Amino acid sequence: MSADVALVDDAVRSIADAFAADGYQLKVLAADPAVSLRIDALGDVCADCLVPEPVLVAMVSQALAETPAAGRPIQIQYPGEGVQ
Repeated sequence: MSADVALVDDAVRSIADAFAADGYQLKVLAADPAVSLRIDALGDVCADCLVPEPVLVAMVSQALAETPAAGRPIQIQYPGEGVQ
């Protein structure tokens, strides 16, 4: 894991933990030039029951505000979809 990916992973940990409690896994795929995240639905959870993409982008952007990744584009791959 690169240093940038580790920093982003740490920054979004609280979001990932909240998702995990609901049966989802949030994984950081890349941090440069864009922050790329993937969400997997684990088990029988509803793959369509996540917050809308603009809301999640805002949450991630806020989490990254004090990191070197602040201001980078954010791409999110939802369960069953390609990168947004």
